[in-house]
Amino acid sequence: MKRRLTVIVTAVGCAGALVVPAAGSTTGSAVAASSASVSTNSGCAAVPALRSSAITTRRDLAPDTSLTIWSDPVSSSNWWGKRELKVSLVKSNLATTALDVRSNDFPGATDPLELATQEGAPTPTALVNGDFIEMFGTGDNSPRGPVVQDGKLLYAPYAKSLIVGQTETVLPADEIQKVIGTVKFGQYSLPVRSINGRTLLSNSGVLYDKRWTAGSTLPRATTAITIRRGVVFSVGSGSAVRAPRSATTKVLLVPKSQAATVSRIKVGMTATVSVTPTDGTSDKPRTVYGMASTSAQIAGSLVVGAVTIPIGALNFHQITGAEAAAFDANWSRGDVPSGSATVVYSNGKITAVSRRGSSAAVPAGSTVIQLPSNIARRARAIHVGDAATLDMSLRTQSGATFTEALGHGSYVLRDGVVHASCTWAAETDRPRNLLGWNDAGRIFMMVSTSGRPDTWGGYRIGGATIAEMTTWLKALGATHAVNLDGGGSTILLTNNQGTFRRVDLPKDSYRRPVPNAVAFVPR
Repeated sequence: MKRRLTVIVTAVGCAGALVVPAAGSTTGSAVAASSASVSTNSGCAAVPALRSSAITTRRDLAPDTSLTIWSDPVSSSNWWGKRELKVSLVKSNLATTALDVRSNDFPGATDPLELATQEGAPTPTALVNGDFIEMFGTGDNSPRGPVVQDGKLLYAPYAKSLIVGQTETVLPADEIQKVIGTVKFGQYSLPVRSINGRTLLSNSGVLYDKRWTAGSTLPRATTAITIRRGVVFSVGSGSAVRAPRSATTKVLLVPKSQAATVSRIKVGMTATVSVTPTDGTSDKPRTVYGMASTSAQIAGSLVVGAVTIPIGALNFHQITGAEAAAFDANWSRGDVPSGSATVVYSNGKITAVSRRGSSAAVPAGSTVIQLPSNIARRARAIHVGDAATLDMSLRTQSGATFTEALGHGSYVLRDGVVHASCTWAAETDRPRNLLGWNDAGRIFMMVSTSGRPDTWGGYRIGGATIAEMTTWLKALGATHAVNLDGGGSTILLTNNQGTFRRVDLPKDSYRRPVPNAVAFVPR
């Protein structure tokens, strides 16, 4: 059996032809790698290559934004039978485009088109649906993970969740990130993606020079290579390495992932540094945007004198566990779930207390704290008019601070290694939705469908496997990717001269309401 493969690509910052060679190829004849490098799990089916020679359509959507369509027949033995596969990719750069999370009030779901045209929000170039939805267990369409917009936490469930989003770092004047470069040692070379970085990267080196101002030693790394006057002076442990003090000396800190290349580098080798910017200088701090994924959970509390009420959820539909749940203006369902005791906070004070619990709606400008039974007695020591401090923030395992973030499914691509699942469900052709990025600041949205609104017993069918999606995204330049909600929620909208157009399915296809979405917005 055969299925016809149609690949749609939206490229931001790439107005010309987009030709992506296969992994290990220099001809540009294919977009995806062969099945030999598909996954760390050998149980996945072979991934077909997508020929870049099959480009059939290209259209500009906006300055630095274009739409390209590939059509390429590929063989398939999937039990769904003959399908037309459509894969859509939005490619952008964090230097020119911001990640923007769009959400409905909680709990609830909204037409994705309404999220794209949200009042008061900037107009995006593209938008995909976001986190997985609680459709069956609770039936209230709540997202499974936290939501952060404009640096503010809007929603968080009790459970720790995976979260992905945009980070923002203000760099000191001596630090330069998102550089492109290498240090060559004869026939060997090591990639460089940062100069004087306070944080080491997982898959490339960080170069240090005399402008380092954060102390006498450098961050700890696996290996340190010291270069003096263009020659390797030492290769050794990256612990307690002294910072360069001469303009002719540089230190390259290298992560464990580059160990194979490091083992071939010897003292006395000529070292050629080729980095853009090369020794660039800056006299003021800079804001650098990045992408990250980590596990996260709300870390909240209401402190009233000597009483502390821990908060474990925000705008969540239940009060469970040992911690309270908070509800604010982003709660949309009227009366909040009732706790065993209720405390209302507004502008630094307690404005209401119910020691038996209350399910009233959230008063304007207030936050309602619902206490579970095991800590309800703490409300006895709280009175109307008491001064109080409310703190609700997101605690992340990696320490990352997000300006925009939402929950996601599995981490399918990490440091360039495919971790796609090879279960029956993951290997079935279904609508899929991935968000990817790399250390050079590129960001990607990739969506697959059948190209038609095909269903089987109400179950939306046709599309790609997780392994296929991940491998194609890697071939297009991503080194990290996570799985967003797929199936019937899958959608990609692009902005065509002020009008949003659905590109993954015919424009009149049914759009499932979703609780949140991810948009790309010009900076």
